[in-house]
Amino acid sequence: MTNSSDLPSISVVIPVGGNRTNDSDRLIRCVDSIFYQDYRGEVEVVLVVDSGNEAVRKLEFLRPVSFVEFVRPPDFVGRDAIARRKLGWERAKGQVLAATGALIEWERSNASIAVGIMRTQGVEALEGIVRRSPRDKTFIGHFRDEALITEFPAFRRDFLLTPNTMAESSRLPSLVTFFMTRGFFDRVKGSLPVSSNSDWDDFCTATAMVEAGGAVYCTNRVVGYLLHGSTLRVHKQFASGVSAMGYCLDYPGKYATKRLVQMILVATAFMLVCWSTAALIALDGLIGVGLCLFALVTGFFVAGVVNLIRAQDWRAFFFPPLTFIQVLVWTCGALYASITDNPDQEFLAVFRRKR
Repeated sequence: MTNSSDLPSISVVIPVGGNRTNDSDRLIRCVDSIFYQDYRGEVEVVLVVDSGNEAVRKLEFLRPVSFVEFVRPPDFVGRDAIARRKLGWERAKGQVLAATGALIEWERSNASIAVGIMRTQGVEALEGIVRRSPRDKTFIGHFRDEALITEFPAFRRDFLLTPNTMAESSRLPSLVTFFMTRGFFDRVKGSLPVSSNSDWDDFCTATAMVEAGGAVYCTNRVVGYLLHGSTLRVHKQFASGVSAMGYCLDYPGKYATKRLVQMILVATAFMLVCWSTAALIALDGLIGVGLCLFALVTGFFVAGVVNLIRAQDWRAFFFPPLTFIQVLVWTCGALYASITDNPDQEFLAVFRRKR
């Protein structure tokens, strides 16, 4: 058995700003899940809060936490989660620096598994996955995990994320089950972006780390559970589509090329469907409408069967129409960004407010 004195201390940084300040119950669950870790080494939780935020300071957690005040400069542009994480990591005491979100609950073994993998694999940074909470038995909760196209896909296998393997990844690190050594952070911190107008600020941070020469070990063995409400999050899909286009322009490379190709294929397929539907209706009237509906229902039926077989859950048969709506809204966001040089941030804020 490993002696606790042989284990590195861990500091977990949580940016707490914006609408997350109002989620006190879920923030407590998030923090307490970190203190409940079965890890035998020292664990510190660092909350990066706005200056003067007494409401969060008064919350009662399982153990005392460290607070770092974030003062947003008057000329600061964009979202500040990147700056909050970076400030928290700089002020943290741990030998291993971690990150999570205020609406994420950790699996009890995350810290011990992460440190174990980092030691046995000889890696300096590690990213896990995000799943629905085991308490979430809702239809939408299962949809998030088991749809053919999901917002939070698992990795296909354990692999090392480098500039050469980015195109192979099903997704980029979201920094909610993320661990790195202090040495890794010291090497890459100068390359981290300061801010972002994108919902993909976590992806931007991870990409900057990798491009600065840092490799991240990606695994499904470290799990964070979503504490978001059970909603379809359609509003978030539009903002995510806008963010995807912004990311591709800011970080051109293999992963961006892969995403751009996917966007083009989806947009082309959607336009072909629209044109075909219009042509059928114009030529055959009610018969055309009937043919279009038959094709749509058949497509959903086939996709539902495939989804059911893959997920081994009867609910998965009904997921494709919801996936279609999400992909459609996401594509609209990407198209909006592609024809707009500077997307209206106040307009996008409407889509970002609700979680």
